[in-house]
Amino acid sequence: MLSPEQQAAKERGISLYKQEKNAERELRIAAEAGDAEAQFYLAQQLRQLELNKALDSKESVKWFVASANQGNLLSLYQLSHNVKLCVVASVCPKGEKSWDEWHQEFKKTLMEKFASNDLQQLGELNDWVAESDVVGEWFHLQDELRYAKNHRIEDTREWLVNSANQGSFNSLLRLALDDGDKLCAIVEDCPKGDKTQREWKLEFEKIAREKIASGDMEAAYLLYVGNSDFNMLITSAEGGYPFAQYQLAESYSAGDGFFWWFGQRRKEINKWYKRAAENGYPRAMIAYAASIYEDNGDLSISRYWLEKSAKVGDSNGIGLLAREYASNPNYYGFPFDMVKAYGLTLFLAGLNK
Repeated sequence: MLSPEQQAAKERGISLYKQEKNAERELRIAAEAGDAEAQFYLAQQLRQLELNKALDSKESVKWFVASANQGNLLSLYQLSHNVKLCVVASVCPKGEKSWDEWHQEFKKTLMEKFASNDLQQLGELNDWVAESDVVGEWFHLQDELRYAKNHRIEDTREWLVNSANQGSFNSLLRLALDDGDKLCAIVEDCPKGDKTQREWKLEFEKIAREKIASGDMEAAYLLYVGNSDFNMLITSAEGGYPFAQYQLAESYSAGDGFFWWFGQRRKEINKWYKRAAENGYPRAMIAYAASIYEDNGDLSISRYWLEKSAKVGDSNGIGLLAREYASNPNYYGFPFDMVKAYGLTLFLAGLNK
């Protein structure tokens, strides 16, 4: 944190820089105190002097790096777009990153900013690049911003590998299902911390079985997802995992599993929809209500579970209940009531904002 004197020097320096005056002395005070924004503006000031041949040193890179290492987007942008750096990491001087490494860091930071809804620096970067004299630079940035906005940091392999190595079971599953770095798999020379898909899958299955042995039924469901073992779906459902119970009912409804007669299949479908509904899974509540209707069953049961899904805040349940009240006749025998239908529709609109 800057002292009042250092903060004042920083503000004076940035003001002088924007007036195209020499601000090196003021900016250096705050930069040497560790302020990332001041480090960026000092680097910019020094770079301009270097480009104008007023300075021979490459001190600007030092300050860009110091600022970028604190996550400053403007410095990351300069290092990954405009500053001349070594291109191939293997030939860079010891301790220095290549242009490509900085570019990957820049893209990752953009995704992190969007993921955390931290839009201030994104706006500053956009405005700053818009003032650039380089033809097409701002348009290129728009492409990078669109990419970062539409791709989650959680989807990058680097993030998944790091997360899996810290014990994230869901990340392990995604790596077990992803063919990932094909070159790594072929030559069996993976980046540090990474593994081939087969190795990730073996580790995932080992940990999953350990979790199942200790009673973790979500792990049984994820093992079903990971290796398509239908018995694991049954194990998870019988162990009380609501989503597995719903999925088992859906699978039976789609024709999976063997039954001697159709009535037995329908009985199992309703059984698992009901169990998942009783365990609080809203989609199962809606599905169970519909299944009772399809079997010409007791419609009071259908009404109960549709209302229950709406009460727990499920948007599909609210929409279907509004439709029931607004229709005459309707599927489940609800009384015609436009006031309730309108109220539910307004509530649903508020949820979707």
